[in-house]
Amino acid sequence: MPRGVPAAGHIRKLPKLAGAERKRIATAMRKDYEYGLTLRQVAAKYGRSIGGTRGLLLEAGTAFRPNTRGGAAS
Repeated sequence: MPRGVPAAGHIRKLPKLAGAERKRIATAMRKDYEYGLTLRQVAAKYGRSIGGTRGLLLEAGTAFRPNTRGGAAS
């Protein structure tokens, strides 16, 4: 099997979020992120992809923290 292609039993389809449910989840994600959870932690908590979580946070008007991954030299 080619690299990067999940086995048939490992593919999971995330439910579509729309309307009021989408707004409710995005707002809850924003609160968690602003409380201090990382983007990855928020995604894991809600069972969503990182890209999808980032999109929902953007829709909710979230101001992202600077990326400090890798430890910037000061």
